[in-house]
Amino acid sequence: MSNDLADFGKQFDRKVAPIWMGQSLGRKLIPKNMELSGKGIGNTSIKGYAYTSMADAITDYDILQDIEEGVNTTPQTILIPIQQDVVEIKRRDFEAMKFDGISVDSDVAQVMAVKVTKELDTTIVQGWKPDGTNYKVKGFYQIAGNSSAGSDFGSYGGALDSVAAALEALNDDSVYSDAGYNLVVAPPSITSYSRVDLLTET
Repeated sequence: MSNDLADFGKQFDRKVAPIWMGQSLGRKLIPKNMELSGKGIGNTSIKGYAYTSMADAITDYDILQDIEEGVNTTPQTILIPIQQDVVEIKRRDFEAMKFDGISVDSDVAQVMAVKVTKELDTTIVQGWKPDGTNYKVKGFYQIAGNSSAGSDFGSYGGALDSVAAALEALNDDSVYSDAGYNLVVAPPSITSYSRVDLLTET
């Protein structure tokens, strides 16, 4: 049975990878961290440091020696959540499908991958609050220090007005990008996303 499970895992990976990577909006918005990628489920947290914003630069005719400022840092430990889904296949059904040459994971794995991808994207954009109120993980929308209501995309010029307002909000927070920006618009039918025009730095 152990060999069957190993084969199942390999088939599962082959079926899941294209869907997981191709359909995930969140994975397209967040760059891959090569230092953490591939560490496995044993990597449960990330240690980082938060620091307060520094003052603006100044202009002078001379190099000043008395304008230095300290940087206040605070160590942080960020727990890594896991998006997951579980199914159970009866042993006899598993053996019957294998006997008939049916790839057990073909449909089940793809359905699970779609659900896990949806949960991942929701967590990245809107965060995760298991009790419905308090965020354990903040998404893009929660960590943004600034926002704009935007305009109705169904009205003439509404999309351009929304993009202009979002860029202005980013400029107010000194967020700039030479490579461009990503505009993410959630359909009204997706209730897990707020109706916001989210503009993120690439």
